[in-house]
Order: sequence, then structure tokens, then C-alpha cells
Amino acid sequence: MIYPSITARSLFLDTLPPLRRAARGNGLVTDALIRALKRLARSARNQNCKDISSELDAIGAETRKSNMLEREIDAICADIQEAIEYVETTGQTAQTPAN
Repeated sequence: MIYPSITARSLFLDTLPPLRRAARGNGLVTDALIRALKRLARSARNQNCKDISSELDAIGAETRKSNMLEREIDAICADIQEAIEYVETTGQTAQTPAN
């Protein structure tokens, strides 16, 4: 399949929401999404890091609405918060010009 001029933002809007919804209530898949978004952030520009943070926040909302055990929800939400901090730090350093 050829997808002309795809942007990171359109990738997030087209693919991640269905994955996020499908992962709801499945801690292993949610953890995999969190790790994948952190890896994407390493090579993302600042605006893309904002989109990644927004997607991580949405994963947290889906997790809080799930039927998982409270301690599992707390653990995943803590991982999400750590990932958001990582992504935001990565985005700040990505926009800093190299000397």
C-alpha cells in the first residue's frame, strides 16, 4: 500500500486510537504501546512529542476506564506518567540546536 505524504500526526490519528481502544483492559498490550511511543519520541520533533504525550494521556484515560484491578491501573498510570515526562524531556532536547 502506498500512503503519499504521511505525517507523524496523521499516523497517530489513524493508527494509535484503534490500537489504544483494543488494548483497553490488557496491561501487556498497554505496556507495549507505552514502550513504542517512548521509542518514537527518541526520533521525533518537538511537535510530534506533544502528539505522543497526548496519546499517552489518552492511554491513561482508557486504562482508568478499564476493568483491570486497581493496583494494575495504578502501576500502568505511573508508567504512563514516567513516559510523558520522558517524552517531554526528549522533545525539549530535540529542538535544541547542536553546537
